[in-house]
Amino acid sequence: MDQLSELRACRRVAEAGSFSAAAAAVNVSHTGVSRQVRQPEDRLGVQPINPTTRKIALTGAGRGYCERARPIADDLQDADLAMAQHHTTTEGRLRINSPMALGTSDLALQLAVLGGTGIATTASFNVQNDLAQESMAPVQLGYPKRSRSLYAVYPQSHHVSAKVRAFVEFAAGVYRWPAWS
Repeated sequence: MDQLSELRACRRVAEAGSFSAAAAAVNVSHTGVSRQVRQPEDRLGVQPINPTTRKIALTGAGRGYCERARPIADDLQDADLAMAQHHTTTEGRLRINSPMALGTSDLALQLAVLGGTGIATTASFNVQNDLAQESMAPVQLGYPKRSRSLYAVYPQSHHVSAKVRAFVEFAAGVYRWPAWS
C-alpha cells in the first residue's frame, strides 16, 4: 500500500475515534482500514495509534506524523480537485468549419451565447425579434458594413451564356452591400 493511503487511514481513524467508523465513512472494511494503519507500524517500527477497549487515540509519534503529513494530503486533494475541474471546464480554441449560410446566420450567435461573450457578428434579420423585444441591443453601429463573399458556381466553358452573365452581374450588384445590417 502507498504511504498516502496509510496516512489517510490513520487520520480517518483518529478523527472518527474508531476503526469501524473510519471504515464506514469511506466504505472500506474494518480489516482494510486496520491493515492500512498497521503498515506504518511495520515499516517504521512505531505505533501511530494506541487502540484501547474504550477509544482510539493517536500516540505522540502518530500525532506528529499526522500533523506533518496533513498539509501533504490536503495539497494532493486540492491538486486532484484542480485537475478534475479541467475535465469540466471549457477552455482553449475550438475551430469550426461550416457552410457559410449557417456560419453567418445562427451559428455565430449561438457560439457567442455558449462562449459567454454575448457578442456576435450576424445579420440583423437573424435577431430582429430579439432586437424588437429589446432582449438584445446592437453594438458598434458606427462601423462600416463589410463585404460578404458570394460565389456563383456554374460550369466552365468558353462561352458563358448571356443569362448566366446577367445573373452573376445582378447578384454581384445586389449582394455586394447587403440591405441588412
